[in-house]
Amino acid sequence: MYGVVLWSDETKNRAVIWCDDHGDLAFYRRDARAREAKMPFKAGDLIQFDLKEATAMRIVSRPRVVERESYPNLTDDLREAGAAMGALKHVCESPEPESAEIVPFQRKRVAAMA
Repeated sequence: MYGVVLWSDETKNRAVIWCDDHGDLAFYRRDARAREAKMPFKAGDLIQFDLKEATAMRIVSRPRVVERESYPNLTDDLREAGAAMGALKHVCESPEPESAEIVPFQRKRVAAMA
């Protein structure tokens, strides 16, 4: 499968990938044996990978960079499109302290990623 890296964090050894089938996002966690190596990709890179479905998550394995910085603005474009549609209003705009409502979230452990 092909996908574009939306987010990556070298210190946490993780990444989030938007897949070409437009299904759920896929998650990558760098193998502990490769911790000495640099993260193989960053946001905006087009990658090819194997995909595994595991415990309600899509897991990326064997990622290979196809083209670096192929989509450098994709993350920002998605954020702007979401804000324009009102889907990300709570993320893009900070509420006023007196009008903020705190909504408690239930904690659910989907899969151990640590």
